[in-house]
Formats: sequence, C-alpha cells, structure tokens
Amino acid sequence: MARTAGQWLTEQAKTGLRELPSNVDWLISLASPSGDAAGSTAVDDARERAREKAKNIRAAVVDAARESMPDADDADSVEALMRRARDGVGEAHQAGAQAEEFARDAQERADRARKVSEESRARVTEVEKEGKRTVEQQVAEARQEAEEMVERASTEAKEQADGELRDERARAEAEAHAAQDDAAAAQERAEQAMAEAANKHAEARRLAEEAQQAARQAAEDAHRQAEQLAAEAEQYARGADEQAAAAEEVSERSQSLAEEAANELKRVRTNGDLKSQSKEELLEIAARIDIEGRSRMTKSELIREIEKATYG
Repeated sequence: MARTAGQWLTEQAKTGLRELPSNVDWLISLASPSGDAAGSTAVDDARERAREKAKNIRAAVVDAARESMPDADDADSVEALMRRARDGVGEAHQAGAQAEEFARDAQERADRARKVSEESRARVTEVEKEGKRTVEQQVAEARQEAEEMVERASTEAKEQADGELRDERARAEAEAHAAQDDAAAAQERAEQAMAEAANKHAEARRLAEEAQQAARQAAEDAHRQAEQLAAEAEQYARGADEQAAAAEEVSERSQSLAEEAANELKRVRTNGDLKSQSKEELLEIAARIDIEGRSRMTKSELIREIEKATYG
C-alpha cells in the first residue's frame, strides 16, 4: 500500500525527532570532562535539560502532525504539515544549539571547579608541609631544651655528689687520725707496761741473786737450809722469768690488739658507724679486741664496750 506524502513527511519528522536526543548526547559528551566530580554534575544537569527540551519538541511536532494528517490530494494540508515540520526541525536545531551552549557552560564550570580543586589541593599540601615543618621545629626545640635540662640536672647532681664525697672523706680522715692517735696512745701505754715489767724482772733477778748469795753465805751454818733457800731462790727466779715473759707477751698482745682495734675502727668508720653494724659483726670486733663477756651482751652494750676499749 503506497504511502501518502503526508505519511512520508510525518515519518521523516518522527525519525529526525527520535534521533535528536542521541545527537544532543553526542554534543554534550564532547564537552563532558572525565574524572571530575564537579564537572560531571554540571554536565549531567545540562544533558538532562537538553533531553527534556528535545523530548518536549518531539512530542509537540508529532502531535501536530498526527492532528493535521492530510489526505493524498490535499496539497494545502501537505504544505501546512511541511511548514510545521520545518518549524519543529528549527526548534530542534535551536534546542541542539542550546544544548551545545549548556555543554560549553558545563565545560567552563568544570574547568573552574578543577582549577579551584587543584588550587585547594595545592594550598592543603602547602599547609601540611608548613605544619610538618612547624611540628619538626617545635619537636627539635623541645628536644634541645630537654637535653639542656638533663645536662643541667646531671651537672648539679655531680656537683652535689662531689661535695658529699669530699665531706665524707674529710670525716673519714679525721676519724682515722683520731683512731691512729688512740692506737699510738695504747701502744705507748703498752710500752710503758713492758718497761715496768722489765724493771720488775731485773729487780726480781737482783733479789734472786742476793738471796742466792745470802744462801751461800748461810751454807756454812746450815747446809740443808742453804740448799733449801737456794732452791727456793731458784724457783723464785724462774717465776720471775715466767712473769717477765708473760709481761712481754701481754705487751706484744696489747700492741697487736691496739693495731687490730685501730684497723677495725678504720674499717668500721669507712663503712659506717658501729650502729650500722649487725650484732654478729660487733661480736667479731669484740672478739678481736678480747672483750670479756661479749657473748652475753646486747648490741648497745657491745657498741659501748668496743668504743671504751678503742678510745680508752
């Protein structure tokens, strides 16, 4: 069945109008930037407006063509339809131009958005760098200040420790000198006792010799009594020798004990006073300087007796 001119024209108008949205999409895709969120939003808005406009134009043209569909012999109706079709195509071109304008506007907005985004990222990067430099500088300053504080504290602590060490050395030396003086005095007393013992020994020997001489002289009167007296004198002389030896041993022991006491006191003073020693250590010191009854003494009694035996 042959188509009328009006039908053919209507179909052509419909075809052009159907293709109009795809043409608009093609124009907009040329201006649409890729990978930019702000630009894509603006382009999507422009595309939607262009599609809506083309859709409205197509509907208006199709409705006009359908309402005024001409007969085959109605030339005036065909001419009217042609005019309406040309008007629809013109409006379609106008819509395409407007879509292209929207696309260019979207492109410009997208470019501006991209530029603003890049500038913002650049500013953020610069601010981050500046912040990092500031933090590093503050950290370096804080570290330097902390090191200086540690150095000052270390110096002050060392000076204080040196002062305390000097004071303690001075006290230890003073106590050591005092102990040496006491030991010297004890040694002097021991030497005096030894001299006295030697004098007594000499006197005893002299008396023994005198007794022996007297016994010899009395031998003529009583030989047996003389022998007895001689034996007694000899025994007395041996006793005097033993006493002299004992006195010398006592003197040597006193000198040794005095030296041990001085050394022990020096050791105790170096390590701390007697009160800081345990009872077992005090018993050991008391044994060295031969303190009697030490096993029954309390700690305070041991300290008192040691000090008495050491300092007199």
